Formats: sequence, structure tokens, C-alpha cells
Amino acid sequence: MAVIFAGLLAAAILATAFFPGRDPHLRRMAVRNLAVRKSTTVFTVVGAMTGTALITASLLITGSIQASVDRFFEEQFGRIVGDISAGEQKGLKRPYMTAEDVRDIERLAEKEGYDCVLPTVGLTVTLVKSDEKGRPLLLSPRTYVHGWDPAAAGKFDPEAVKEIPSDLGEGEIVLSDRAANRLEAQEGDRLFVLDAGGRMQPFTVKKVVTERGLTGYRGLEKAQATALVSLDAARTLSDIGDGYNHVLLGRSPNRLDASSGLLFRSAGVFKSEKEGWVVSHVREVAVHDLDQLFKFIPVFFIAGLNAVLIGLALIVNIFRMIAEERRREWGILRAIGMNRRDLSRLLRTEGLLYAGLSALLGVIAGIGLSYLLLMLLKDTFRRMAEYGNQLTVRFLFHVDPAFLLAGFTIGLLTVLLCAALAARRAGRVSIVEALQRSGSQERRGLTRERSVLRGAGALMVFALTFSLFTVTMTRGFREWVGETGQPLIVFAVGFLLVVLLMISVIAIMPRLFAGIARLFRPFPRRFGELILAFRYPEVNRLRTGLLFLMFTLVLYLTSFSSVFVSSFAAFFGDFDARRATGGYDFTATAGGEFSTQDLENLFRSSEYVDPADIDAAVAVPYVQSVESVNGVDIRYAETNGIRLVKRDERYSSDRAVWAEVARNPDVAVVEEKLLKWSWDEEHKGMVSRSKPLTVGDDYPIVADGRVVARKKIIGIAQSEKESYGYPASGGVWVKAGEIRKLAGSRKNIQTALLIRARSADSLSQLSRNLEKTFNLNNIFGLKNPREEFLLSNLSFRTLFSLFEGFSALATFIGIAGLMVVMFRTVQERRQQIGMLRAIGLSAPSIFRILLMEGAFIAWTGIAAGMGIGCYSGYLMIRALSPEGSVAILFPWLKLAVYFGGALLITLLFAMIPARKAVRLSPAEATRYVG
Repeated sequence: MAVIFAGLLAAAILATAFFPGRDPHLRRMAVRNLAVRKSTTVFTVVGAMTGTALITASLLITGSIQASVDRFFEEQFGRIVGDISAGEQKGLKRPYMTAEDVRDIERLAEKEGYDCVLPTVGLTVTLVKSDEKGRPLLLSPRTYVHGWDPAAAGKFDPEAVKEIPSDLGEGEIVLSDRAANRLEAQEGDRLFVLDAGGRMQPFTVKKVVTERGLTGYRGLEKAQATALVSLDAARTLSDIGDGYNHVLLGRSPNRLDASSGLLFRSAGVFKSEKEGWVVSHVREVAVHDLDQLFKFIPVFFIAGLNAVLIGLALIVNIFRMIAEERRREWGILRAIGMNRRDLSRLLRTEGLLYAGLSALLGVIAGIGLSYLLLMLLKDTFRRMAEYGNQLTVRFLFHVDPAFLLAGFTIGLLTVLLCAALAARRAGRVSIVEALQRSGSQERRGLTRERSVLRGAGALMVFALTFSLFTVTMTRGFREWVGETGQPLIVFAVGFLLVVLLMISVIAIMPRLFAGIARLFRPFPRRFGELILAFRYPEVNRLRTGLLFLMFTLVLYLTSFSSVFVSSFAAFFGDFDARRATGGYDFTATAGGEFSTQDLENLFRSSEYVDPADIDAAVAVPYVQSVESVNGVDIRYAETNGIRLVKRDERYSSDRAVWAEVARNPDVAVVEEKLLKWSWDEEHKGMVSRSKPLTVGDDYPIVADGRVVARKKIIGIAQSEKESYGYPASGGVWVKAGEIRKLAGSRKNIQTALLIRARSADSLSQLSRNLEKTFNLNNIFGLKNPREEFLLSNLSFRTLFSLFEGFSALATFIGIAGLMVVMFRTVQERRQQIGMLRAIGLSAPSIFRILLMEGAFIAWTGIAAGMGIGCYSGYLMIRALSPEGSVAILFPWLKLAVYFGGALLITLLFAMIPARKAVRLSPAEATRYVG
């Protein structure tokens, strides 16, 4: 990419007609023109540099995230791309893989194109550092401890293995730097590792190493740190025999499909089965998780692009006005000997000065802005990765020269393009035409043929605009956007609507102005002022259209973000933690089968949890198949808060239904949204039912691609929008004793641990005590829905507040642009204004004419931008929430403040050049009329 932008940059500079040394008189003239017109120079440079700064900032944020993600893959994966876990294999005779199994996998790996294979033994456990009395002092929970044969590891990842001692004894452990920091441990310290049976095994720290590949791999469970032990010690901790419970698959560095382009791609297959072996593509899973996490990043680029488009419209207008204002000056230059080529080069040289200055300042401002944004957002990004996907990513600021060059080139080319167009037009004007008074040329009438073509073009634009609105309103379009996984398509639709609307306004401008003026016929003075106010925009349609485009783009993203943020803020604001979890405050998941009695015993024996602080604690075993099938015991039946939308009439209350499920193995409660789906034996998948199941029907439970049981539905549970991701909060509920039968194997069973606090005031302290108790029993992932909600809501608000901030900077460009254009308009029309004053038009009338001209353009652009922005927000929410779980809210008060504020500021800025025009005397204004 750097080569491409470098080529574009070189071509752009060469295209400016050898600016620096060949024609010093042109350079001096260009510099003098910029120095004389200071206000225009400042506003043009600021308008252009703001767009460049936003684009550069968004590119550098993207580059910093990309560099952080690349570092993440280098540290935590290295060569590792796949992991074959014994727990996921159905054909194993033992709970581990033997040497023969490993040889079979090696043959498969060679056939599938993997470069290296490493059998390992690993498990996710808690590391404990105790005080002098043997009490736990510091913990490193969710630490992946694994071991392997040193010779095999040296072939698999020689760079990572260099740091690992070759003489690692059975009672010695190597810590990654992250694990060592959590335990405040160093070489020689004594630690304890909780083995698979929950027993404390003593180890001595042999060395602390940096995370890189094997020394940083976190396993399938996405642990939070890594530790290394000898192969024999790992087998002891895992309680397995001579085999291995994992086989890692790797590729050489030059064949790795690394995270290049991560922010703009989706991942592929996460699991595959080859010759009976189930392979987890761990690297691809991480790529997918991060890709989903950072899909919002292009939004910042879009905000920057919006600012560039506004700046482009401003600069095109300014150069067109420069060309008109200085036409007579150029005619005189041509008359005294300057040729067309030199005149074009003069204007291109001015363009290069504008472009170079604005691009350079924009890049510098972009570096500072991106640094501040990343410092503000890095903790938010880290929490999003950690809470959302259990990934530990460190986000650091990184300046990529390619992105700097890209931002500089975009800013430079934007201005140079505008200057080149103006220079080309100026070079075509003859000496006689250039010396005529501004505005003295008669507008040539359109031929009949051109008039017909223009009318046909206008009709096509109207038809296309109407068709686009019609298509995007359909449910099919919203479903298509949702299926593509690229909701940013909505932005493309919005920008297209803005452009089409601008063309439509240009086409209907005479009729629009005439219709508005006709409303004021009963007021002759105002009618005359409106005719004069509309005359200049009507004659200069393209210029007016570009100003309209500026104001439309200004309010487009601002109103879009307002609707989007307000709707999702209301959605999050309705969050109820207990409703999300079925009536509890905390959830955790334990591997294997765990009973409510086991959970209660765990709390009674804990040094940290006071049973009096707990109102209810239940264990719900479940098996995950097509849906989640949850086991109900009597304690869960008595304490859960899941609402039933319908129940069998034989039961007097919801609680009676749950009690029957806990007692009767032939009945079930089914979540409402599952009733409209049915298992298709032919296609081995779920298909939509023509008629949903209801109370009294038999519900088929599917496992391993076949129906293994049918349960009579006696209750239908309400589907809660908050429940996604929390165990036992949705699916099918049956008697707890049925889970083992439905699972087929005990290794397929997991248990949801659900706890409800007695008092809401003690949630924070109870959460810490529960987490410590669970970690000391190798149970990880305690979830506090209230805390997760606060973090996600904070992250959401922070991101879109920054998005609104980006849009606000674009608003600044638009308003500053209007003032520049209005200043130029006064300068260009000073003779016309003088003539109007000379024939008797009062100063207040001139003031009102100029003010109405600016206000009307701003008002129509602001209204159009808000309309399209709100509509795009509506489309985006419908695409992200096709089932309507997020209610669309239009923040009318906020939108009114935006509208009124933008219009008021615009009027204030328009008053400055209008006031300048009023203070100009008729004699001064007509001094140079020839």
C-alpha cells in the first residue's frame, strides 16, 4: 500500500508543473495571492486539514489496532493454527490420545498441508502463591499449564523453545511474564498448582519467559496466562497415563495466514472433521472473534471520509469562486503576454501550496488526535476483547509510515484535484472573455435537444432516488444486509441518497425558488428581496449544489449517530440482570456434572463466602446440542424466575409447572422461540415450521444428528432478549436425571452454577469472594451481568460519543466553509451590490438578501441531512435487530437542538460577510465598473 500511495504522491507533485524552481515568478505570485487573501487562505487550509486529520487519525487507529493484533498472534499463537483435543474426539477408547493416535494424526497433518505437529498435555488451572502460614496470598486463575517433549517442541517452534530450560525437572515450572506478574513471582519462588482433582501440587519457579508462540498459547479454553512444566508433571496434573490430551498443528511463518487485513475480513471454518479427527482451528477462531469485535472501526474512517467530502465540496467552491473573482486579473495577465499554460500552472501552484500546507498540518493533527483517542479507548478495547471473547490483547499506539503517507496523499490529492479542475477551466477562457465584467455574459439559452436531455436526466435521478428509498424500505433488503454481516452497506446507501438528493435539488432549483417566492407575493418588499436572494444561487447552480452537499453531509452522520445511540441506550437501559439469568445475580460454568448439594457444600467449606449472604445457589447440568437442554432439580424449580407465557391448564401456577418438570422425566418446558423450528432428518438441520408447537405437543430433542427423546410440553418460557450468553437461561428444561441419558457421554455435560444474593448491597464483595472460591476449585468465568452490562454500555457510549465528536468536527468544516463562500460571494458581487445600493436599495435590505441566501441553502441542506441520517439510523438498527428487539427511538429534542444550533451558528457566521457588504459604500463598490 505504501508503494501505491508513494506513486500517487509523486505523480501529484509532478503534475503541478515543476513547482519549485523552474518558474520562480509563478511561485512568487502564488505565494503573494495566498498572503493577500489571508482569511480565505486560513479557512481553506483549516477546512482541508480537518478532513485530512480525521482520515489520518482513523487510519492510524486502524494501524495501531492492527499492530496490536499482530503482536497478539505472535505472542499467543506463533506457528499454532490448530488444536486436536482428546475431549472432542468421539472414537477414542481412552480419555487421551496414545502414541499410535499421534502417528495417525501426523499422517493426516502431512496430507492436509500442515508443516509440524506437537503432542502436548495441557489443562487450565489456578496457580497459587501462599503466605508463610500456607494461606492463599495471590492467585493466577485460568492459567494454561502444558508440557511436551523438548525435542519435538524444538522442531515445532525453535524460536520459542530457546528460552525454555532443557533440564526442566518434574517439580519445576516456567512462568510466562503475564503469569509471573499476576503472582508477583520470580525465579526460585515456591508456588502451588491445582491439579485436575483440585489438589495442591508444589512447584518451584525455574524461569520467567516472554510470551511467544508455545510459551504464550492459552489453549481452547482461552486462558488468561501460560505456564510450562515437564511432560511427566503435566500428565500428573491432568491425571492421564502415557498419552496426550492435545495435539497442536502448525505452519511455518511464511505460510501463516496471519491477521493481515483482519479488520476487513471474516474468518472461515472454526472446526472440521478429517478422517474421524475433529480439528479446532484456534487461530481462525481468534481472527473471527477480533474481526467481529472491531467491525466498528471503519465507522471512524467513514466519519473521516465524510469530512474529506465536505472539505472537497468547500475547496471546489472556493477554486471556482477564485476563478470567477480573478478572471479579469487573468485577462490582463494574458493580455501582457502570459500564455494559457502559465496561467494554468499559476493556479495549480496555488493549489499545491494549499494542498501541501493543509495535508502537512492535517497529518500532524491526525497523529495527535489518534494518540489521544487510543489512550482514551485502549482500556475500552481491552475490556471488550476480554469480556466479549476472553482474549487478552494489549493495545499500544503505533505510527505506521504507510498510513501516514496514505493520509497525506489523500489530503494532498483532494486539493490538487480541485485546483487542477479550476486551472483547466481558467486556461480555456479567451482574453476577450476574461476581460469582460463579471456576470456580464449572457447565459446562453439551452437548445431544445439539451433541454430534453436535461429533463430526461432529472427524471432518471428522481426515479433512481425513489427506487432506492423503496428497495431499502423492504424487509428483504434489511435481511440481506444482516446476512452479509456488513451493516456498513447502510452508509453507502446513505451517501448515495445524499448525492442523488443534491442532483435532484440542482435539477428542480428554479421551480423550488419560484414556489417559495410565490408564497410571499402578498408582501411585495419581501417578495422582491427573495427574488434577489434566489437569483445568485439559481444562476450558479453547481456552486449552490456543492454548498447544499456540504450541509447535508454535516448533519447526516450527526443525526445518524443520535438515532443509533438513543435507540441502543434505551435497549441497554431496559436491562434486568435477574431477568437475563432466570432470576439470579451470578453465573459460572463448570465442566462435568455438578449437583446443587455439591455447590452448597463448596460454599459451606469456603473461607471466603458466608452462606448467609446467599439467598439461592443451584447447579443446573446441561448438554449443548441443537439447543441447550437444561436439567431441573427441585431447588431450581423453587428459586428460578423464568416467566412462562403459557402453561398446561392442569397446573395452577408457574411454580407448579417447574415442580412437575423436576419430578416427571416425560415433560419439558420449552423456550418460546424454539417452537417454530423443527428437525429435518433428511437435511440434518433445523427448518421452519408452518405451525408452531404449543402446550400438549411433543418436543423432539436432538443429539448427534438424530432425535433421541420426545418430551411433552407443559410450559412455554418467554424468550428474553438479555439472556444471550448466560447458561441455563434458554432452551429446553427437563428433569435433571435425564441429562446423563441425553448427553450420551459424561464428558458432554457441563453445569451452570447460579447464585442469587440475599442483598443487592453486597453484590460487589460477594462477587470477589465467589470468584476466589471458584478459582481455588478450578472453576472459572464467574459472570456478574450487572457489571458486564455497565462495561458494555460504557464502551458503546464511548465509541459513539467519539463518532459524534468526529461528526462535530465535520460540522465545523461546513460552517467555516459557508462563511468563506459568503465572503467570496460578497467580494465577487461587490459591483452588483454597489449598483443595487446606487439605485436605492437600503443597507438593511442588502443585509437581509445575503442572509436569506445563506440561510436558505443551510436550512435545506441541514433538513435533508437530518432526514437521510435518521433514515440511515433506522435502516442500521433494523439490519442489526431484524426481529425488532431494539425499539427505534428518534431523539426529537436532541435533533431539534442540532437543527436549531447548526442553523443559528450558520446565520451568525453568514452575518459577518453580510455586514461587510452593508458597510461598503456605493461609490467604493462601483469604483472599478468600466
